[in-house]
Amino acid sequence: MSRPTTFDDTYEAFLALEDDLCPFDVVRDGVRVWELVRFEVFRQVVAAQGEWGQPHTNVQRSGRVYLELASLAARNLVRRNPFLGGRHDVLFWGHPRRKRLDDGYWWDVYCDPITDGLSLDALHVEPPHLNRHYTPAKTERLRYVDAVEILGQAGELVGATLGRPSFDAFDDVERYLGEEFDADVRVADLAQRRLAYRRAVRPLYRRLLASVDPELVVVVVSYAGREPFVEVCHELGITVVELQHGVIDRYQAGYSFPDWRTKETFPDYLFTFGEFWTDQADLPVPDDHVYAVGYPHLEASVERYASVERRDQVVFVSTGEVGHTLSKQAVSLHERPDHDWSVAYKLHPGESDRWREEYPWLVDSGVEVVDESGRPLHRLFAESRAQVGVYSTALYEGVRFGVETYLVDLPWMPSPPGLDGLATVVEPGDDLGTVLGSADPAADTTRFFEPNPLSAVRRAIDDVLDRPGY
Repeated sequence: MSRPTTFDDTYEAFLALEDDLCPFDVVRDGVRVWELVRFEVFRQVVAAQGEWGQPHTNVQRSGRVYLELASLAARNLVRRNPFLGGRHDVLFWGHPRRKRLDDGYWWDVYCDPITDGLSLDALHVEPPHLNRHYTPAKTERLRYVDAVEILGQAGELVGATLGRPSFDAFDDVERYLGEEFDADVRVADLAQRRLAYRRAVRPLYRRLLASVDPELVVVVVSYAGREPFVEVCHELGITVVELQHGVIDRYQAGYSFPDWRTKETFPDYLFTFGEFWTDQADLPVPDDHVYAVGYPHLEASVERYASVERRDQVVFVSTGEVGHTLSKQAVSLHERPDHDWSVAYKLHPGESDRWREEYPWLVDSGVEVVDESGRPLHRLFAESRAQVGVYSTALYEGVRFGVETYLVDLPWMPSPPGLDGLATVVEPGDDLGTVLGSADPAADTTRFFEPNPLSAVRRAIDDVLDRPGY
């Protein structure tokens, strides 16, 4: 087999694997196992193509790490025990990677603007991020599910090694991945770990949901390990809504299930940023279960920074997959002798603790490197004339702020959908200094982001609650 050379080729070959080998048919413990591992398998396949950087920092599991997590869980069982949070109409399972805003608080930017702006009887639960929680948190009625996570990880560790024997259902898949992609992906081992984690957490999820007794559950990420929680919600007849948190397109294996594919452990409803996103992937829910509600955090930022003066500054929007290439282009632009624009390099939160080791050319380069402790991304957009990036939700947020947009074309990354005509495409080696200032900002971004989002969220929640349950 010839190895794929572009992201699109890789994706099509991955779909061909599913067509030929039907891994969706593998059922263990009453669940279709491929649903639990598909997203991670595809990420490993893409990473194996040789040029993809590390998307996020991961905690390397060790005895010390487990002790730290156990200590965190013990402390928070006293202070923020989710099982003692009382009964509430809505349960939010938030995003643990918070952002510090100008008010000094760490916000869950997907959930907090909703609970802060609407009168909801809600409890918010959150797992740790890199074995920590960010404080002071903006969220009211906040509880931590650290104990659930550590018991799940312990069950995964024990169950995957000492529990049920490994199975050979994915032998053909692993062989195909090796031959087609030169990727050594241990699908069976990953499946065993996910199944063991599922067995450990399902009783805990049932107890949590029984104690809160919500009418509605709202999640930010429903894939990559959250499937058992959605599954238990369905078994208890609790309606689940997912809030969009990133790009949704045909390549996003957590949302895109074309042709005959589907996903049973998917939320009942999806609330998207705007109408545009509804048609970008073959979602595993009916069209009338998708609501375009907007992005409250973004619209609040546009209003907050409306008076900020724009200047000749370009923001490079980084992600771990492309930072090793994009950061060099930022340095090259800054070193251009006749270029007088300020250059800011905005790190993705998943890069903040490792950029000095992975992008040493940025250190002492003169480029302003902005991490989580620096100016918020939306303020950078408000004060800048241009942005440069590859593939990121933040690029659409920059478009909403009216900055010129320049896309670096990298073959191992997909192209952001819908930016044709709104962005100038450049090659990795191009001299950006010759094109900055030549593009026009987008005139209308309402297709990406629905206006008046809080009102739209309120209407959508009311409508969902009025519909028949799961």
